[in-house]
Amino acid sequence: MRRGAWTPNVERVGATGPTEPSGSPSRITWSDATVAAAVFTLNISTALLASTRPFEPSLDAVAVTLLVAQSFALLPRRAHPVVAIAVVGVFAAAYGMADWPDPLAPFGPFVALSTVVERCRRRTALAVTVISAFAVVAATAAPGDSDALDWGVALLSMVLAVVVGEVLRGRQTALAELEQRNQRA
Repeated sequence: MRRGAWTPNVERVGATGPTEPSGSPSRITWSDATVAAAVFTLNISTALLASTRPFEPSLDAVAVTLLVAQSFALLPRRAHPVVAIAVVGVFAAAYGMADWPDPLAPFGPFVALSTVVERCRRRTALAVTVISAFAVVAATAAPGDSDALDWGVALLSMVLAVVVGEVLRGRQTALAELEQRNQRA
């Protein structure tokens, strides 16, 4: 491999995300759009199911708009993971603090945090994880009606997002090493 050639190495990823050889951020792909659409589908379908329970509020246009915005903000997550998690987190917190039915899990923040852990430097990922933990505590406690299930889902989602991000980081590193080995051969 020639010196200075671009490789998908996690060490070349900063707070704003990976860059191509030209220095421009990675482009949004069909897989990014598919992930965003899947997150929206999971959010809206599980929130609609939750709204069928007795005494649960129903979704309105503002709630759906927040779910759409939360999913749409995931599109540039690979190019700008820290920005994506900040925007997704604001929309998710706004939705979670209001009186609307909870989706099964915080799918948007889960995807955004796992992407930060996967694609950013470890210090950046740690800082974002700590800030996210404080934000999750604040957003979960703010409504005043959070029960053990709300706290459990929040904690489990945070831990699993970090684990999934770390697994994906390891896979990315292994693929980069394999590519380097193949180029030397």
